[in-house]
Amino acid sequence: MLEAQLRSCCSGEKFWYKWYGLVDKLPSFAESIEKDLWHVLFSKSRIIQSRRLLLWDFTCEYQSVDVWHQVGGMSYVRFTFSVPRISGRTIVYHAFPST
Repeated sequence: MLEAQLRSCCSGEKFWYKWYGLVDKLPSFAESIEKDLWHVLFSKSRIIQSRRLLLWDFTCEYQSVDVWHQVGGMSYVRFTFSVPRISGRTIVYHAFPST
């Protein structure tokens, strides 16, 4: 599982993650995790949190040249899970490459 945590987030609040399944059984999943991790750590990346009528949406993307590519997205049912509160409908959290 690849997971992002918000530094200002209270413990127990949900944020973005990507589940890969049984990595030890399928080598292609391990390669996928390695590729995604490399892009997220060494490229400009962002997580977009959006509020919809019944869901909280989270999408992780990395930037290659001038194009954003999606790593993965997921949703939580509103009123069921605790997520970071936002004003407005969307907020973008940015991360810059590790050096």
